[in-house]
Amino acid sequence: MTVSLQADIGHSIVKSPKQKFSMSLLGGGNGSMAYGLDAKQKNLKPGFSTGLAGTRLIMNNLKLRTEILYISKGSSHREKNYDNYNGVMIHSSLTLQYIEIPIMIQFKAKINQLPDAIIYFGPYLGILTKSTTSLKIDDNIQSDAVDSIQKIDSGIILGNCYQINDFLNLHFRLSGGLRRYIDVINPPDLKNISLSIMLSLKIY
Repeated sequence: MTVSLQADIGHSIVKSPKQKFSMSLLGGGNGSMAYGLDAKQKNLKPGFSTGLAGTRLIMNNLKLRTEILYISKGSSHREKNYDNYNGVMIHSSLTLQYIEIPIMIQFKAKINQLPDAIIYFGPYLGILTKSTTSLKIDDNIQSDAVDSIQKIDSGIILGNCYQINDFLNLHFRLSGGLRRYIDVINPPDLKNISLSIMLSLKIY
């Protein structure tokens, strides 16, 4: 009885507590497009995301996840123009670059025999840093800055990640904007939605 008690005490001493705070580097690619009543096409525009993420243990399996990201997304449109270009394929795209700050709740979930998935969801706030349009006709490309874009964006993120090892995680996330991004008096119903695949590297 005495030996068993001492062994239990020794085990409890060396057992390390859960880490309350961690920090990771994030980076990856995304595909985004416009959605809404006035969205004519659903062409994905490639982009990227990079930044920092921090998680803090709240209780048991529940964590608060905050991030600061630099993200490029937008929309893409292709059509044959018969009015002015005799049926030539025209490719126009809108590139929006933001600093995004998501604040999310994170928890672990077990799905059948799959590895444990880390689920997170919550709102984000985006601050526009740059917006440009690009028009490609045959091999000619013209780019211009755009002023009629909302300076602030907001939306919801739903994501999950799988642990590769003690330092690397693979993330999949869906990000949907809730605000119309065109800044005019009667803006068209155009919002942005993106699907991202990223890797995170734990640094603390």
